[in-house]
Amino acid sequence: MIIISGLGQGINWEWVMGQITRSKEVPNGFDLRGIDFSGVNLNGQDFGDACLDYAIFDRAIGKGAMFDYCSLCRASR
Repeated sequence: MIIISGLGQGINWEWVMGQITRSKEVPNGFDLRGIDFSGVNLNGQDFGDACLDYAIFDRAIGKGAMFDYCSLCRASR
């Protein structure tokens, strides 16, 4: 189950999931380029004001939607 609060309540997750494509850069993940998750609290993890224009939903999406930054985002935080 995906639990969203804050600005994340405005996200249409059916649309987001429909936009997911397998990322060539991250074979075990999904590419969510262009989706703005600013201010989103996802499953209790606060992303603050970071704009995740390049972010990865990993394969644990069925285990509570684990979320991970790509290495570029991690380096910039």
